[in-house]
Amino acid sequence: VWALDEDADFTMTDLPAFLAYASESKALLAIPAFTQAGNTPAERTLTYKMQAPNRSCYYRHVPMIEVIFPLFRPAVLDLIFVKCPDCIGKNTVWGLDHIWCGYVANELLEGEAKKHGSRACVVVDATPMVHANFRTIKEKYHHRKIQSVYAHMGLIDMARLQHRYPHHYVYGKPRAAPDCSARSAPAEVAIDGS
Repeated sequence: VWALDEDADFTMTDLPAFLAYASESKALLAIPAFTQAGNTPAERTLTYKMQAPNRSCYYRHVPMIEVIFPLFRPAVLDLIFVKCPDCIGKNTVWGLDHIWCGYVANELLEGEAKKHGSRACVVVDATPMVHANFRTIKEKYHHRKIQSVYAHMGLIDMARLQHRYPHHYVYGKPRAAPDCSARSAPAEVAIDGS
């Protein structure tokens, strides 16, 4: 299941390749690497730089992915929306991106992978897309700026998840895990054609 924000621009994205790489990675949650549009440099800056395309990788396992346009395996939906009633806040989803990789890894993976949220989530670099960044959520934005009341509610939701799931919570703005499915250099062709 792919949950897309209304401002996901995948017109230049190879969608079948994205789905194939997400499947190959065996991740439970996947997101295409992306760049972000905006009217100012601040609006064009990604919240989590690890989600920017890395041309050296097909995909990277990461400790967290943003709640922006994730691809879920069906078992994850059941966990997040049914078996974890407090994963989604009453007012926002702030903080969910900080716990869901670790939470679903713990619940659905086996062995050593169970301990590492980064085995559950992947950024697919080979198929980047653009976050058009329309900022159209009326309750969240006013004149393209986040409203203080919404931010306050979001911080409360985030603190609640941090308190409830401290072992799964990813603090700060993590860097990508070193687990890169590297692109190999193209085969060299001899000048004489052989």
